[in-house]
Amino acid sequence: PSRFFAGALGALSGAGLRVGGVAELVMYGVGSPERSASARAQLAFGVLLASELRVPPERVRFFDPVLSDADAMVLRDVGATPIVEDEEGRRAATSPATLFYMPHCEAWLYDNLVAAHCARAERAVGAPPGGLARVVVLGNSFDRYEERWDHAATKPPGERPDAMLRAPRRETRVLPHEFKGDIAFAEMAVVDLGDGAGSGFAQADTAG
Repeated sequence: PSRFFAGALGALSGAGLRVGGVAELVMYGVGSPERSASARAQLAFGVLLASELRVPPERVRFFDPVLSDADAMVLRDVGATPIVEDEEGRRAATSPATLFYMPHCEAWLYDNLVAAHCARAERAVGAPPGGLARVVVLGNSFDRYEERWDHAATKPPGERPDAMLRAPRRETRVLPHEFKGDIAFAEMAVVDLGDGAGSGFAQADTAG
């Protein structure tokens, strides 16, 4: 694999994810591969990720409101399952861990993901602190969002993503060696939302 992809796998391993240890891979915001070269690269990355982590095809889910019928057909051909309704990022994680692959998504989508899991934890007895111990995000850097909202002279447009910015996290940037000038993987990071100190769901590597 490329250095970029190998770097992403290394960062995921550092967040506690191992081969065979991902219960579900959810792809949000990949875009339309039919219409966009960046989306084709993002989709290829996600499919390769599922293969390398040995996520069963039936446990790979996808949603993007801009997907065409042709896009959905391609995703089904690789075994992925469409998410029928727009969950707006609020899908529940599955034990031992769910990897949310969200390349270059808007801040509100990450914020919805974090807020929904915090809300579920508050309702659950004996839930992990913060409710995020089963959630790892491969997407935009949360730290970069925090810099823009809390430290830049000019704030971004829209509502501040409070849940995302408050969440304890441990982040590892994935440097896009081969993708300079392409926004497909801009500012990509692995964000471990297991209370910022590792999630405790690492699985034994079964690669042999």
